[in-house]
Amino acid sequence: MNQAAASLSNRNRRRPLASEEIERQLDVCLEVEFSFLQVGDLAQSLASMPRERQEFILQWTRRVASTNIQLAFEFASRAEKAMALMGRELVSAWCLHAMDHYDTVGLHRAMSVIKDMRGFMELGHLRAYGALFEEASAVLQPFVQGLSGRRLKLALDEQAWTDGEIIYLPEIMARLEDEQRNFQLYKVTVTHLWALTRFGSLNLDPRQVFDVYPDKDHAQTWFHALERVRLDARIASEFPGLFRQMLALRDELGEPDWPTELGQVISELGSADATVDDSLFWVSRLYPRKPPPAACY
Repeated sequence: MNQAAASLSNRNRRRPLASEEIERQLDVCLEVEFSFLQVGDLAQSLASMPRERQEFILQWTRRVASTNIQLAFEFASRAEKAMALMGRELVSAWCLHAMDHYDTVGLHRAMSVIKDMRGFMELGHLRAYGALFEEASAVLQPFVQGLSGRRLKLALDEQAWTDGEIIYLPEIMARLEDEQRNFQLYKVTVTHLWALTRFGSLNLDPRQVFDVYPDKDHAQTWFHALERVRLDARIASEFPGLFRQMLALRDELGEPDWPTELGQVISELGSADATVDDSLFWVSRLYPRKPPPAACY
C-alpha cells in the first residue's frame, strides 16, 4: 500500500461511523429482525460521537447482547450519558456488573443495574471499604451451617431476610468505615436471621396474625423489634462471643437502647422459656406506641 493510500485508510478509520452503518451493526447484534427493537434513533445519537467512542459502545453492546439482547439495548440507549459520567474503566465495570447480575439473579435485577448508573457509581465508591457478598459468602456459608447443623443457603437480595430455607443478604455491606467491620456486620446479620429459623419466629401465618391490626406493617415492625429482644437473649446465652460483636457494632453505630420503661418486656422476653407467642402478646399491648428503631443486624 503506498503512502497516500495508507493515509486515506487511516483517515477512514478515524472518521465517525455514519448512522446507517451503526444501525446495520445494531441490527445484527440486537437481532432486530426477531426482537423488533427500534434502533434508528439510537444510531442517530451514536453517529454524533467520535469514532473511538462509537466503537467502544458497539463493542460492549455486542458483549452484553451475548448475555441478553434487551439488556444490551438498554445499555446502548444509556451509553452516551454513561460515557459523560464515567470513564471507560467504570463503564466496562458497569456492564460486567449487570451481566453478572443477569447470570446470578436474573434480568430484572440486571436491568436495575443498567438503569441506575448513578447508583452503580455510588456502589463503586462503597466497594472501596465495604464487604462484598461474593467474597463474604465463602466464609459465611460454612459459618451458618455450623450454627444450624443444616445447610441453610445464602443468596442475594436487596435486603436481609429469610424464608427459613435461604438467608438473603444485600450485595454489599458498607455502613462502617472498613471492610473487616462490615464483614462482622454481615456475620451478625446472618446470626440473627439464623436465630429466626432456630427459635420459632417463622412458625406463624403473617396474614392470620397481623391482618387483625389496622396497620399491619406497624404491627409487624413491633413484632420484629420484640423478637429481636427474645433472639438476642438466646444468642447471648448460646454464643456470648457473637453477642458481644452485636453489641459492639450497635455501640459503634450509635444505636439507642430500648426505653427503660419497657424493662418488664425485656425481662420477660429474655427468659429462656420465652416463645414467639410471648412476642405476639406484647405486640397487642404495645401496638399503639411507636416501635424502637431496628438494630443494625
